[in-house]
Order: sequence, then structure tokens, then C-alpha cells
Amino acid sequence: MNAGSITFSTELDNKELEGQLSSSKKKILRVEDEINRKQAARAPLVDQSQQLAADLDAAKARLEYMKSRQETLAPESITKQAETVGALQGQWNATQSQVERYDTAIAKATTELNYNKEKAGAIAQELASAGDNTDAMGKATERANGNMGRFALRVRSLVRSALVSTLITQSLAKFREWMG
Repeated sequence: MNAGSITFSTELDNKELEGQLSSSKKKILRVEDEINRKQAARAPLVDQSQQLAADLDAAKARLEYMKSRQETLAPESITKQAETVGALQGQWNATQSQVERYDTAIAKATTELNYNKEKAGAIAQELASAGDNTDAMGKATERANGNMGRFALRVRSLVRSALVSTLITQSLAKFREWMG
């Protein structure tokens, strides 16, 4: 190392940000997988709910028809049809409740996914900004190092001039002393 030179390290430590970005990416993948699993589990329930709704509508229509014809039908058959409608309604309600639970869970997971994506984007932007700042810092330190080098040369020049001046002054003083 030369005298009068200063060395700056412009390397910034981004390991913490990179760790946060990696963690956010893992969370994003986990939540996306969770959403996919829930949607896959929800799909057959939706089909079942639609089938039950169609069966329920047909059973209700049959019951109404039977009620309108009750003078020609046995009351037991109308009661049995009403029980069938009640059972189908219960099955449809239970299935629809499960579908709604999946919908709620999927909506919650989607919100979490969006949050994690925004967080990862902010971290990535911060890392990119840190990279830009590193370049700016590097250029600034190069300029500062160049200025310090010129300053060191001037100081050396001044010291030399002072030393030469001191030597000349001392020599003249000795010469006067010797002449005197």
C-alpha cells in the first residue's frame, strides 16, 4: 500500500435481504400449492352440490305436483316425498356449507399470496436499488480515492519544498556563521 492512499470497500451486505426474498418465494410457492389443493378438493363438492340441487328441485316439483293431486294420492306417498325433499335439502345444505368453507379458505390463502407477492416485489426492488447504490458508491469512492491521491502528491510536494527550504536556510545560517 502506498503512503497517503486510502482504500474503501464498496461491497454491501445484502445477505439479509436475499434471505428475506428467498423466504418470501418459499411462502409464495407454499400458498400457491395450498390454493391448488383446496381448489382440487372443492371441485367434486361443487359438482355434487349441483347434482343435489337438481335432484332437490325435481323432488320439490314432484312434491308440489303430489300436493296438488292429494285427493287421488295416498297421504303416505306425499309424506314420503316430503321426507325425501327434507333429506335432499339437508344433504345439499351440508355440501354447500363445505363448498363455502373451501371458498373462504381459498379467499384467505389468495389474500396471503398477494401479500407475499407484494412483499417479495418490494424486497427485490430494494435489492435492485442496493445494487444501483453500490455502483454509485463505487464511483464516488473512486473519485474520492483519486482526489486523495492528488492531495497526497501535493502534501508530498509541500513537505519536499519545506524540507529543501529548511536545508537551504540551515545551510545559509551555517555559512553565515562560518563567514562570521
